[in-house]
Amino acid sequence: MVQCVECQTCGRLTSQPIECPRCHAINYCSQVHRQAHWRADHHDECHRMQQHILRCQELRDLPFEFIKQTADMVDSGQSTACQFLAQRQLHLQDLWKAECSCCDKRWGENAMSLIVEPVQCSNQGSSPSAFKSWKDYYMFQRWSLSDPRAIILDAPMTLLWALQQLPIWLPVSSSKNHHDVIVHYLGAQKELDQWPVFLELMHVMPCTSLQISFISPDVPSNLDGKRKIFTKQQGSIVLSDAVQAACTSSECEAVLASDAAMQDSSHYCSHGGQKQFSCEFDSPRDDTNGMHPVVWSAESQCPAAKDAAQLAQPASSAESISQTLQLSFQTGCYHDVATDIQQEFGRPDLVFGANAGLAAYPSWVPTLQLLSHPAAPASIFTDFCEEAAFQGMRVMQAVAQGSMQWMPITLNPFRKPLSCQGRDNNLPSYSNAFIFGMAPVADEHG
Repeated sequence: MVQCVECQTCGRLTSQPIECPRCHAINYCSQVHRQAHWRADHHDECHRMQQHILRCQELRDLPFEFIKQTADMVDSGQSTACQFLAQRQLHLQDLWKAECSCCDKRWGENAMSLIVEPVQCSNQGSSPSAFKSWKDYYMFQRWSLSDPRAIILDAPMTLLWALQQLPIWLPVSSSKNHHDVIVHYLGAQKELDQWPVFLELMHVMPCTSLQISFISPDVPSNLDGKRKIFTKQQGSIVLSDAVQAACTSSECEAVLASDAAMQDSSHYCSHGGQKQFSCEFDSPRDDTNGMHPVVWSAESQCPAAKDAAQLAQPASSAESISQTLQLSFQTGCYHDVATDIQQEFGRPDLVFGANAGLAAYPSWVPTLQLLSHPAAPASIFTDFCEEAAFQGMRVMQAVAQGSMQWMPITLNPFRKPLSCQGRDNNLPSYSNAFIFGMAPVADEHG
C-alpha cells in the first residue's frame, strides 16, 4: 500500500516525500519547497517538532495487547483502522462504524435510531476509585487487555479524566462538592454517532448525576434540541419514560415537548423567540451590539429545566433513583448559544472540547473570549498531537481577556489506542492525545 502525504509548502500529494532532515516531522515534494519553508517558518519550529517526534514511543506506551499491531500497521501505511476492525468482525458494526475511515461522515444523522439495551457494569462487586490509566479501568471492568473497547471509549474516559483534574488543577476553585455535574461538550462529531458510550460514566461515577450538552455546528437538524435521560435502577441503566413538561415561569414561555424515544428540548422564550444559531465569526455577545449578553449565572433560570431530572422520573420511584444522566444536542457555535443552553440546563461546571483544533478554526476565537470572562467556568481541551496542543494553548493565551490560570499540556492517559497519522506531518497522533485548559482567576473581592 503506497501512502501519499502532503507537501507542507504547496499541499500537493506525493508518494515520494522529502522529510526535514532535522526533525523528520514535515514532508515536502521537493528540495526547493523544503528550503522555502525553512526560510519562511520552519526554522522557528523545527527543534520543537523534533522533541515531539522523540515522544512517539511514549504515546504508544499503552497496556493493550493490540497496541503494537495497530501502531506498526497504521503508522507504516500497511493497514488501516478498517482492516484492523474487520479482523475482529467489528467493521461497520453499530458504534464501531464511526471509527471506519471508509464511511461517509454525516455526523449524527442516524443518532436517533441507535438502540440502547439496559446496561450493567461488569463489576458489580466493587466501587470505582479515581482511574489513572486504561489498565486501572480495565481491571475494574474485569476485561482482558486484548479487548478493543477502549477504541470507542476514549471520549467518555477522557471527559472523566478532565473532571478528575479540576480539584487538582483548581484546588481553591468554586468546583461543586455536591453530586450534580453539568458539562458543555463542544465540537462534537464522532460523539454524535457514539453517544451511548457516555453511559459508561454512570458506572465510573456512581454517585454523580451528569448533564452533558453536545454543542456543535455538526449537530444535524433532526438531532438539534433532542434530549435523552437515563437513570440507574438496581444496578442497571435504563432510558427514562419521557414526560411532558412546561415552564411555569411568568417570564419565560418555554415548552419542553417530548416523545417516547427522545425528548425534544426546543426552547421557546418570550425574551427572544425561537433559538437562532449562527456559525459566523462574530465577537462575543454584549450590550453594545444590541444582543443579549452572556451571563454566567450560578444556576438554571428555567424552572422546567432546573427540575428536568425529576420531571423524567415517575413520582412513586423518584426516591429509589440515585443517579441520572441527561444527554442533549444543540446546533451552533458555543458563543452563539451559550446563554440559551445555560438558561435551560444551568451553569456548567466544565466546558470541554475534544480534539478541538483551536489554532485551525478561527470560529474558536469568540468562544475563547467568552470563556475568559471572569465568571466563566473552567474549560479543558484535547488535541491529536502535541504540536496542535501547543498551538492551541498559544491561541488561548493570545485571546484570553483577564487573569487566567493555565492547565499545562500533558499526555492524556485515556487517549484512543489507535494511531491516526495525518497526511500533512509525521507527528505521532492519537485521538484525545494531549490535554490542556484554562480557568479565570477567581475575584478575591467578588
